[in-house]
Amino acid sequence: MPSSRSFRKKLWDRVPMFFKTDIWRKLAALFLAALIYGSVRNKVDSHIYIKDVPVRITMPDNLVQIDDAPRFVTVKLNGSKMIMQGMTENDISVDVKVQPSLYKSGSNLYPLTISLKDIKTPFGTNPVSVTPSKFNLAVNPLISKIVEVTPEFESKPGLPEGYAIGKVVLNPQKVRIEGASSILRGISYIKTKPIPLGGITQNFDYMVDLALDKSPALTVSPQTVMVQVDVIRSHEQRRFSAVPVRVLANSSGNPGLKYEIVSSPNVEITVSGLKNRIETMRKDDLQPYVDISQFNKPGLYNVSVKCWSDRDGVSIRNIHPDTISVKIENSAAK
Repeated sequence: MPSSRSFRKKLWDRVPMFFKTDIWRKLAALFLAALIYGSVRNKVDSHIYIKDVPVRITMPDNLVQIDDAPRFVTVKLNGSKMIMQGMTENDISVDVKVQPSLYKSGSNLYPLTISLKDIKTPFGTNPVSVTPSKFNLAVNPLISKIVEVTPEFESKPGLPEGYAIGKVVLNPQKVRIEGASSILRGISYIKTKPIPLGGITQNFDYMVDLALDKSPALTVSPQTVMVQVDVIRSHEQRRFSAVPVRVLANSSGNPGLKYEIVSSPNVEITVSGLKNRIETMRKDDLQPYVDISQFNKPGLYNVSVKCWSDRDGVSIRNIHPDTISVKIENSAAK
């Protein structure tokens, strides 16, 4: 019967040489590895929730998103505590592509689904879930149409008094608008941004942007047009014939005198002013007169004709004749 020492020797001889060489150092390394493994294991297999992560949506060429409301999700992450410590929504990206094949023709809604493969996270972490994972997007087919351009002018300050806008030429006169079908359906023209007029008294050219809706669902080409504006004087003249002349006399100064117009008692008056005011004037709005109140002796006097009107913005340009002959005599004379 073999001795126990002989048995142990045979057993030792069967142990690989790797384990026989420098065994104490290897045992120490094994112990240290176990400690490191336990420490690392304690730092992984944990999770955190990152809120308010923005979702970036990529649209295909034939569809357009008609609501620009931002979408946010909450992402659950697994990974090292050390790496995840201090992480924010800015460290995560969520990029989702709208698939044209999933869009139903005639519908204004698209069911957007976010999967874990759409989520990019820092190295050493991985997404476990996302909430919410589905959204309904308001979308429309992308179409285009040609529309007229209409000039828009600033009302304040406008052109100086006496001037008006004449002929207006736009280049180009029509532009192409592209956007959501539901929005373009109701657009038949597009305005320019307000064109300034303050202090302008002559023709001018002006490059102006188009006043496109701020909605991201619309684009226009070109975005700027050239406007050629003719500025004209808006004053107009008008002639009134056979307007009776009134006589202003100081009857209380010398009651023994009387007067008589010995020339024509009517005059012709030319007025000028803003077109809209001139066009609505009547003969009764003019009151031509001669003032003989300063004459207190009998005689034949040539008196200048003056005219008064209560119409604002209207001026008297000419009175013909501009003088009238008035005879003053004693009231008792025969």
